[in-house]
Amino acid sequence: MGFGIRQPFLEGRIEIRRDRPVAADQVRDFLSRVVEPEETHGEGGREIPSLDLLDGILKTHLELQRLANLPVFGPWHSFPARTEARDVFLEAHDLFLPYSFPRASVDTLRWLESLINAFARSPAAVNNRLEEIRKSRDQLISQLSVFGLKGTNNFYFAKAAHELALPAIRIDSNIMAIGQGASTRWIDSSLTDQAPFMSVALAKDKERTALFLNHHGLPGPTHKVCRSEEEAIRLAGDLGYPVVIKPADQEQGRGVFAGLRDEQSVALAYREAAKLSRKILVEKFIFGEDYRFTVAHGQIVKIMHRVPGRVIGDGMTTIDGLVAREQGTERSQKILRMSGKMRLELDAEAQMLLTHQGLSSESIPEEGRVVRLRGKANISAGGSHILIAHEQVHPENLELALQVARTFRLDIAGIDLIIPDVKASWKDRGGIICEVNAQPQIGIRDTPMIYREILASMFQSAESVVLHLLVNPDGMETGILHREAQRLLQQLNCNGLALAEGVWIAGKALACQPSSGFSAAQSMIHDQALTSGLIVMSVSEILQRGLPAPEFATGTLLGLAAKVSHASRRILRLVKPHVDDLRRPDCADMDLA
Repeated sequence: MGFGIRQPFLEGRIEIRRDRPVAADQVRDFLSRVVEPEETHGEGGREIPSLDLLDGILKTHLELQRLANLPVFGPWHSFPARTEARDVFLEAHDLFLPYSFPRASVDTLRWLESLINAFARSPAAVNNRLEEIRKSRDQLISQLSVFGLKGTNNFYFAKAAHELALPAIRIDSNIMAIGQGASTRWIDSSLTDQAPFMSVALAKDKERTALFLNHHGLPGPTHKVCRSEEEAIRLAGDLGYPVVIKPADQEQGRGVFAGLRDEQSVALAYREAAKLSRKILVEKFIFGEDYRFTVAHGQIVKIMHRVPGRVIGDGMTTIDGLVAREQGTERSQKILRMSGKMRLELDAEAQMLLTHQGLSSESIPEEGRVVRLRGKANISAGGSHILIAHEQVHPENLELALQVARTFRLDIAGIDLIIPDVKASWKDRGGIICEVNAQPQIGIRDTPMIYREILASMFQSAESVVLHLLVNPDGMETGILHREAQRLLQQLNCNGLALAEGVWIAGKALACQPSSGFSAAQSMIHDQALTSGLIVMSVSEILQRGLPAPEFATGTLLGLAAKVSHASRRILRLVKPHVDDLRRPDCADMDLA
């Protein structure tokens, strides 16, 4: 980290020719049509056209990676490069770009370089190939997604951490560590380090969940376990049609078939569900609407009325065509790129429901007719949702969702309630908790601040972990450096010390062998015993590796020569934005302009 960039960064150089006639605003407009960003490229208008162009390129570079679920958010840093015998037509800039995975950033820049150079040579020719270029973009995003976070929850929690100025480090493709030292929290999608393993295991097993709910006087579903197709049909008859067939151990609606009304449908549903699990449930179908209550830290933060996947007739298009149209939307394509699967398809469940509605894939439904293609209402299965205000829900239904989360001891949970009328109490109108999700998809549409609010509540009572930085010149005598470090350690009241020789917390050496001051700092920052730490690094190591943390209360620069040099300017440029109180005891003030 450095230069105001709160993520690891790559250093590189970009060269822009002044003799090319293409204007910066033309390139910006072209890039916005290629990438179709969620966030605008901005209006441009920088006084220097090359910097205006550079902004557009680098913003697109970040946007392309974010489309692949790579958590890179900016800012970036650039300044004119020092070059020998500069070509009068060539302008060079040194770049410092945030990255999540270096290769992903490099591949994105190479793709953009080729694209922009082609556009500069012949804008008209490139504009005529826009669809081809967009396919190339989708291929790039697919390649980049290998490096991306798994799932939208992880990405938006990483984004929220960035907005809240909380350090976030990827432990692997699923788990992130947010915060530092004693305030560190781990999160995997919406599963946190405070969710008990037993609670998660209980919620994942639908049979155990129902028994647990009923044991606590909470409305759970009525179902039976079946081991064969024949047993499923027999149990369906015993329970009475309609019924639901679903695996006991799957999530996000996988293998769930709802509203089954005959033996043939039950047999087909059992065969499909059995592909995913050995434990299949036959459940009594409850008539009502599907609502997801998202609970976080004792508060209901979101209520969604979930509508099963469907298409709506226009009187001209076949159902097959309506589904293809839905699959071709930008939202469906984005979900396909991120998840690797299409949400709405004419699969076995859809074909079965079409038969029940007296339709086939070649039918042309009249204008306005709703054609249901899913029995379940999960968003991941092609459903949609309507945001519901708390005031529209009966207070006893709100309390039910909170009680279920408390009973399961889950800090974050998705409580799914099926009820005829959510404005009436479940005690009066009936209703069941059909599922308790210990790792719910939260979703950002309609609630753009929700991830930030949940993450802020996680750190509401956390004590800040304060870091300090000591920068020593290369070649400084070890004894002198250690004495200065110990003096600062006591003066700043730190319980942790990290330098190239090792890491100490509360006077005890950690069982690690750091390869550098940077790796020592990382070991210390991740230790939950740390409450305040001093990090010692050399000038050359910081210039080579950057800073190991985004924020320091103080920074002491030892032995920095009073004579202004390129190296001294650069170390100050790198460090200064990250330090609240920069101390240079033996150095005259430097102009960084």
